[in-house]
Amino acid sequence: MLFLVVALLFPLQTTPAQDAGKEAMDHTIYEGWNNLERPLISNNGQWVSYEADPARGDGHLVLYRTGQGKRSSFERGCDAVFAPTSAFLAFRIKPPDSLTREAGRNKIKKEEMPVDSLGIVLTSDTSLLLYSRVRSFRLPEDDGDWMAFLHEPESDSLHNNHGHKRIETGQLYILHPSGGEMQSFDDVSEYRISGNGNLVGFISASGDSASIVTVGTYNTGTGQTRILFEDRGTACRLALSETGDRLAFLYHRDTAKIVGYDLYGWSVRSGEARLLLDSLSEGLPSGWGISKYGNLWFSKDASRLFFGTAPIPPEQREDSLDDEDKPKLDIWNWNDGLLQTMQKIGLKSEQQRTYLAEYSFGQERMHQLGDETVEEVHTAWKGTGDYAIGFDYTPYEKLVSWKSGRYRDVYLVSLSDGEKTRLLSAKKGPVMLSPASRYVLWYEQADSNWYVHDIGRDELSCITCGTDVPYYSETFDKPGEPNPYGVAGWTRDDESVLIYDRYDTWKFDPSGNSLPLNLTNGNGRKEHIVYRYRRLSDDIGWIPSDEPLFLEGLDEDDKQTGFYTASLFLTTDPEELIAGPYSFESPVRQKDGKILLYRRGSFTDYPDLWITDMDFRDPKQVSRVNPQAGRYFWGKPELVHWTSLNGDSLDGILYVPEQMDPGKKIPMIVYFYERSSSGMYRHRIPSPSRSTINIPWCVSNGYAVFVPDIVYRVGYPGQSAFDAVVSGTLAMLREHEFIDAGHVGVQGQSWGGYQVAYLVTRTDIFKAAMAGAPVSNMTSAYGGIRWGTGMSRMFQYEETQSRIGGSLWERPDLYLENSPLFRADRINTPLLIMHNDHDGAVPWYQGIELFTALRRLEKPAWMLVYNGENHNLNNWADRKDLSIRMMQFFDHYLKGSPAPDWMTRGIPATRKGKDLGYGFSNEGE
Repeated sequence: MLFLVVALLFPLQTTPAQDAGKEAMDHTIYEGWNNLERPLISNNGQWVSYEADPARGDGHLVLYRTGQGKRSSFERGCDAVFAPTSAFLAFRIKPPDSLTREAGRNKIKKEEMPVDSLGIVLTSDTSLLLYSRVRSFRLPEDDGDWMAFLHEPESDSLHNNHGHKRIETGQLYILHPSGGEMQSFDDVSEYRISGNGNLVGFISASGDSASIVTVGTYNTGTGQTRILFEDRGTACRLALSETGDRLAFLYHRDTAKIVGYDLYGWSVRSGEARLLLDSLSEGLPSGWGISKYGNLWFSKDASRLFFGTAPIPPEQREDSLDDEDKPKLDIWNWNDGLLQTMQKIGLKSEQQRTYLAEYSFGQERMHQLGDETVEEVHTAWKGTGDYAIGFDYTPYEKLVSWKSGRYRDVYLVSLSDGEKTRLLSAKKGPVMLSPASRYVLWYEQADSNWYVHDIGRDELSCITCGTDVPYYSETFDKPGEPNPYGVAGWTRDDESVLIYDRYDTWKFDPSGNSLPLNLTNGNGRKEHIVYRYRRLSDDIGWIPSDEPLFLEGLDEDDKQTGFYTASLFLTTDPEELIAGPYSFESPVRQKDGKILLYRRGSFTDYPDLWITDMDFRDPKQVSRVNPQAGRYFWGKPELVHWTSLNGDSLDGILYVPEQMDPGKKIPMIVYFYERSSSGMYRHRIPSPSRSTINIPWCVSNGYAVFVPDIVYRVGYPGQSAFDAVVSGTLAMLREHEFIDAGHVGVQGQSWGGYQVAYLVTRTDIFKAAMAGAPVSNMTSAYGGIRWGTGMSRMFQYEETQSRIGGSLWERPDLYLENSPLFRADRINTPLLIMHNDHDGAVPWYQGIELFTALRRLEKPAWMLVYNGENHNLNNWADRKDLSIRMMQFFDHYLKGSPAPDWMTRGIPATRKGKDLGYGFSNEGE
């Protein structure tokens, strides 16, 4: 039974926490911190919504009235959507977290789990409509005040009298929230609402597998219901065109079928749905059929219908062997393109693989676009244009084990007849089809330039050749060829394409008729500001020419950020809208372009929402999701510079506590992961650790934290880390007398964990070290498997992050030199390791090898192994436990606190789960 409640909302006034004196953060505060998610602004600019969600527990949805500054809050609200006319806001209401967790603990069946509700706020009077047991809801994208939602039936109604599971259906409600009109349809399995809101399409099946399936529409303007199709069997993959003028679906008499469906279509000019294609239709490869796993969708102009096909699987013979009589094994063959581990991870996707095809309403026939050679085909924006682009990865599948990136052959695919023409061979890196499908654009790593193929003229040209700046990453420090900085996008009708260098944004004419324009006038390179275009609207597939370019800017020298504008037609210095010592991010614009919603944050300030006009004349803060932050000590970041032992000029961040006693020295923890200084104004909420220190927590508790950038030399990642981190640490000790040189720790995870393990084989300047998931032996890790992806780890060492630059047999000296295990006898620093037994990125045995070596050498070492956890922790209890143990470890060595029991006497297997060992037995606790 559908349950409806109508209520009148009252504003929720959020008040700051009273300042009763600041305190240091502890491990009890984690659950009280919110993350702001899914900010939206209504099309009329009068309303803003956002979610404030804690890491654990129930969050809430906030509705903010921009003109009045009033807020209303809805417990457990999420996934909100404004009506295109701004008449209402619809959102999902999750069941209480405690109820869902209890059901999970009790192993409640899926169909008996707590169900969401639907909330709808009418913006005219802020009244609230509530509907219980709602499985899903949909709103039109472009226009209209109608919406649709599917009501969840009671769990026992999912089964018929014979105990067979029914086709999963619910009751469809089509609702005009502002006017109160409502229409309902029973036993609906699928529904869609057109972009303009004029038409709702639905599929209903009133019984089990032998039932009648019905496809119908409801016209929201006339109130007319039309039945388009009715027969025994199953229908699925309902699709509507944006204007609601066309509808399509798949149908088969056998509900168990996967491939071999019929394709039906309907238009406003036809009465009933008509058969468009079946398994015998011209254009469909022999032995193939239409698959229910392929997406069904219309091009933007509804002239084409895209769908998925696949070979019809052979009939399976009845298997007479019992499972115990069958061998169970994987056969690894050296000729296999992909390793068995990759094949197994991708097995379901491969079994459900479909190949793109299209039906042309103008030609009234289909064209097969993809096939078993060109498996992957992408159209231009929303299926427009005359061409698609296809990729064939199969000739290069083996390379994925030892080469970075994915190599493929690139094909041009004609939508008018399905003809495929190979355009490029063995290409990796970006290759893209322009929005109007007039050009194919790609980056050529051989000469570090961008090229276009003019499809109509069948001509190739280099569009960046002759300009005097590099378009590849100038700070690239891995083996192989550097990647490009990327593409901002295309203008209307493919007239031009915008491409980045390190700092500036360039406009190129792919036809070659106009000279390149540096739209930011070289100001980026001159001032060391990285300018990047930010799209403010997703309703068009190109960069609009009737408004200025909206840019984000990052100053590489002081790490400040801001928003800027530039001309799309002139070479001018960008105009600053707002900039400063903050992180400005996530701009969202009102539909008519007058009001902008964005986020502003810093190390001490959570990145809350702000609202302004497009000239930034009077920005106002919209949200304050963590008002309790003012109760705690935070500290501040300082940008620091030094010269490494290798002569590189490096940047870093030094986080300093705000509660320091003059003349008193404090301990410091060094944390790093490649380059982090550009995130100087990044905010980190106090949260339990997934693998690394929480910087605000450490600074709040009296630690300085130093985060150095690292520049690498190919073949010498360990030495590179030593040159940068040790030189930076010594520079901090020289320049800041308040840092206690005898009490410096170091911490890192994954790649950072490896470097921590390497560093302590080379230096004793650290009093304590914590390494999360470290590679300790590159020779044994080299040929291992990344279990999360099934990939061999070879590529990582030869061409990417590990930066060795050659195979194990080509450069065994470098693998040995960079492996901490072979210098384990030189480690004098107490080492805490975390390495979990389900780590899918770094093999668990890497931590074991290092720990067992240190154990034999009588070196102080501990290893935390969280059962069932991956590379980084997910379980809340595990994360909190790591936070406690990691800081107890550092507190002992860097602050002189007592060592807890888990460090002194350990926790034997017989006491696992009974004794956490946080206490201090030597003090009688």
